[in-house]
Amino acid sequence: MSRLTSALAALGLLFGTTPAAHAATVAPGAGACDNATPGIVVHDDDTVDTGYSLTVWVAHTWEFAEKFTPASYPATFSAACFDFFQSSGLSSLDFEIVVWDDDGVDGMPGTELGRLAATAAPIGDQSGTTPSFFRFDLTPLALNIDSGSVYVGARLPSTPAGGGFVDIAVDSDGPADASGYDRHDGNGWHPIAAEFPGYKTLFIRAVGGLLGPVAPALTQRFEPELIQPGETSRLHVQLRNISQPTPAVLSADLIDALPAGVFVAAEPNATTSCGGTWTADAGAASVRLLSGAQIPAAGTCEVAVDVTSSVRGRHPNTIAAGALATDHGSNLNPAEATLQVGYLFPQPYCDLPFLWAVEPITHLAFAGIDHASDATIDGSPPLEDFTAFVGDVVPGGTYAMRVEGTTGDTYGHIVSAYVDWNQDGDFFDYGEAYAIGSLVDANEVGQPATAQIAIPADALPGTTRLRIVRDQESFPAVDACYSDNFGQAEDYTLTVTPNTAPTVVKQFAPSVVPAGVPSRLTLTLANPQETVAALTATFTDTFPVGVVVADAPNASTTCADGTLTAAAGSGAVSLAAGAKIPGNGSCAIEVDVQSAIEGRYTNEIPIGALKTDLGDSPFHASAELKIGYTFPEPYCRIDFPGEVDPISRVVFGDVDQASSAEIGASPAIEDFTMVSTRVAPGDSLTMTVEGNTGGNFETFVTAYVDWNGNHSFADPGEAYDIGTLVNSDGSDGQQVRAQILVPASAAPGTTRLRVTKNFGEPANACSTFGYGQAEDYSLIVATPVVDGIFCSGFEDGESGVCGGAHPAPSPRQ
Repeated sequence: MSRLTSALAALGLLFGTTPAAHAATVAPGAGACDNATPGIVVHDDDTVDTGYSLTVWVAHTWEFAEKFTPASYPATFSAACFDFFQSSGLSSLDFEIVVWDDDGVDGMPGTELGRLAATAAPIGDQSGTTPSFFRFDLTPLALNIDSGSVYVGARLPSTPAGGGFVDIAVDSDGPADASGYDRHDGNGWHPIAAEFPGYKTLFIRAVGGLLGPVAPALTQRFEPELIQPGETSRLHVQLRNISQPTPAVLSADLIDALPAGVFVAAEPNATTSCGGTWTADAGAASVRLLSGAQIPAAGTCEVAVDVTSSVRGRHPNTIAAGALATDHGSNLNPAEATLQVGYLFPQPYCDLPFLWAVEPITHLAFAGIDHASDATIDGSPPLEDFTAFVGDVVPGGTYAMRVEGTTGDTYGHIVSAYVDWNQDGDFFDYGEAYAIGSLVDANEVGQPATAQIAIPADALPGTTRLRIVRDQESFPAVDACYSDNFGQAEDYTLTVTPNTAPTVVKQFAPSVVPAGVPSRLTLTLANPQETVAALTATFTDTFPVGVVVADAPNASTTCADGTLTAAAGSGAVSLAAGAKIPGNGSCAIEVDVQSAIEGRYTNEIPIGALKTDLGDSPFHASAELKIGYTFPEPYCRIDFPGEVDPISRVVFGDVDQASSAEIGASPAIEDFTMVSTRVAPGDSLTMTVEGNTGGNFETFVTAYVDWNGNHSFADPGEAYDIGTLVNSDGSDGQQVRAQILVPASAAPGTTRLRVTKNFGEPANACSTFGYGQAEDYSLIVATPVVDGIFCSGFEDGESGVCGGAHPAPSPRQ
C-alpha cells in the first residue's frame, strides 16, 4: 500500500479503480437510465471518475442527494437511477430512496416528500469508467412538483448489513455545476464539493415528465424501525392522492395483514386523518381502513397504530399492489417496510469490515475465555461473532489477555481490545480501549500479543461486549469501527459482577528470563471491605509443570498471622489458614521462581481459591512467565507496518555490517546481535549509516544503547540522533554519521545497540508505526578503572598497574 492510499483510507475516502458494469435491477415496466431515455435528467458526463462513501468511523447513517429541476410544471419524477459499486465484498444493499423539497437552508434539502425501501443487487466492482445503474420506480410516491426543485437521493447505514462499504459513483469534471449534497447522522446538509472539491456530481439520474392525474398510491414506515422483543413501534401508512383534483374515496376496505409474529399492541393508539373507520384491535394480526374513507384532493392522509412483537428477526410488511381501491383507481405498486425485533449481530455495536484481506485472530485467552479459531487467511468473516463465549470480570480486578494471529506477510499488525464498560452501545468512551501489542510475520501457530487488562472500578454490572481487533496500521490509530484494509475482529461477551469479597492479583517480574534465572512472583491479596478478612483455608498457588520455587526462595509475606510455605524446588507456594488481609487494604506474598525448560508458562489461580470469612475470591488470577529469550527479547519489539524501508549498512567501531537495500526484503527488526564491537567508558566512536528511503522522502536515523543494562532504551542519555537520509536507494553511497560518547557510568558487560530509520520523524526504540527498519547489535563494555588507572580498549595503562591482562567482560542477560 502506498503512503497516499493509506492516508485516504484513514479518511474513509475509498477511491475505486472504478467498475465493470454491474447488472441493473429494473422495476417492472421501467426503462433504461442512459442519456437517450425520454424525460431523463442527467448532470454527469457519462464517465465515472471515482467513488464516494462514508464509513461508520465518520457516521452511523449517511444521506446524499442530487438536485433536480423540472423543465416545466406541474411535473413528476417517476424513476431514479443510482450507480452503486463495491468497496469491499458487499453484493447487496438495503437502503431507502428519499425525496426532499428544496425548502431547506439556502435552498438545500428540507421537507421530506416521501421515502421508499429499496434493494440494490447484485452490486459489482467498478473496473472501468462506464456507469452502470440500478433503476427504481418512484411512482408510489406520486410526486406533484408545481414549482422549484426537489432532491432525489438515498439514506443508508455507513457500514451496511453484511459488512463492507458501498460507494456512489462520482463525476469530478462533468458539465453541470456541483450538484451533490450529503449529511450524516441527521446533521446539516452541505455541498459535497465544499468539503471535497473533486466530488462534483453524484451518479444519480431522475426520469420525469409532466404530471397527469394518476391513481392514488401509498407508502408505509415503522418508527422506530428497530425494537427489542415486547417493545412497540408505530406503523404509519400514508395514502397519497397528489395528482387528483377531487378526493379519492375508498371503494373497498384497505387491509394490512401484519407479518407473522407482529401484532397490534395492547394499547393500539390507532389514529386516522382519512376519515371513515380505522379498525385496529389489540392483539390482532391485521388492521383495516373501511371503505368510504377519503383521501383529500391533491393531498395525503395517514392511518397509524402501535404494533409489537416478541419474535426476533426482520419482519417485512407488504401492502400489495391494488390493495388500495378507490374511485380514482388502485395503487400500481406495493408499499413495503421492515420492522426489526432484537439486535442482529453486531448490533447495537458498529460493524467492522476489512477491505482487502481477512488475516485472522487465531486465539484469545482472557477472563475465563480460551477460544481458538481458524488460522486460514480469508477463511472467516471480517468480524466474527463469538458472543456465545463469556468471560467473567470484577471491577478493580486485573486480567491477563493473550491474542494470537496470522499476518500472512512481514508487515506489523497492531492488536487492540475494546470493552463497553458503561454499556452505552459503543466503544468510544474514555478507558474503553486497550493496546495489547503487535504481531509481526506470524505463522499459523500464532504469535502472541499480551497485556494486563485493568477493569475500571466504575464498570457497570451486567453483560457487555468485548471486541478484539488486529489491524495492519500505519497512519491512523486502530479503531473499533474502522479498519486499514488487512486484519480481523472478534466480538465476545463479558459479565461484570460487583465485588465484595477479597481478590487475588499476581505478576512475574521480570516476566521473561533465561532458563535457570529467577523471576519474582508477587501475589497481592486485596480486601474491599472495612473488616479484616481471615483466611478460612490454606491458600495455595500451584505453578505450571516445569516451574519451581528457586534455589534461594527469598519468600516473604506481609499478611498478618500468616505462615508461608515455599520450599526450594517445590511446585507451589501456600499461605496457611488464619492469615489476615487488612480492611480496605491489601497484603502480599513474594517468592522467587525459576525453570530449566524454555517455553511460555501461564500460572492460573482459579475462582474461589482464596477462601476467607468475608467470601471467596470471585475471579481467577493469571500471569505469564516466559523462560528463554526470543529475539529481540529481553528488549522490546519495533515494527514498521507501513513498509520496511531498510538500513543497508552500519559502521561503528569493529562493526561494518552491510545488508539488503531492497524494500520489503528484510524483517522490520534485523538480528545482528552476533556482530559486536568493544567500547569503554569515555570512548567517542563515529557511527555511519546508509539506507533506502523508499523514494524522495526524509528518513531519520536514531541509535539507542542500553548503557545501564536494564533491558530498556528509555533512560536519559541512551538515544542518539545520527542524521537524516533523503532520496537514497541505500546503495548510492549517501551516508549520515554522528559521534557517540560512551558515558562514564556505562555498566560493564554485553549490552544492546539498536539502530533505527523511520520516515517523517525519529522512531521510538519500541515504535509500532511508520516506514523504516531497525537493526540490533551487541556492544561489549569494558571495566573502566582498575586501581584508579583508566584502561581503554582492553589495553594496559601506560603507567601504573591495570592488573595485567583483562579478563573478558561477563555477559549481561
